[in-house]
Amino acid sequence: MKKNLVLIGILFSFSLFAQERTEELLGFGVDAVGVIFQVPSSGCTDKDSFKVESLETDPVQLRLVRIKEDICELQSPWGTKVKYSYDELSLEKGQKFSIYNPLAVLRAN
Repeated sequence: MKKNLVLIGILFSFSLFAQERTEELLGFGVDAVGVIFQVPSSGCTDKDSFKVESLETDPVQLRLVRIKEDICELQSPWGTKVKYSYDELSLEKGQKFSIYNPLAVLRAN
């Protein structure tokens, strides 16, 4: 029985990291220091939940990829913001780039 619980725990932990996907954005912005992504969150999303891929296009495209699911239960319709400096993104200040991620479709009821 103990071996089964350990195996279930390992599989659950692995599943939190194994489902990489292109994140739908609630919004994004730029400032003098870097790029800000507004992303859906249930309370446990932070910068460590993502990685940023640079697609070799002209101009470069940034793709925000979720690597860790948010399993919390907080109601947060505006999500949270994660910020990456231009240095973290290997971009020069003022360099042209585009965002690869789709914007989430929101509906008012």
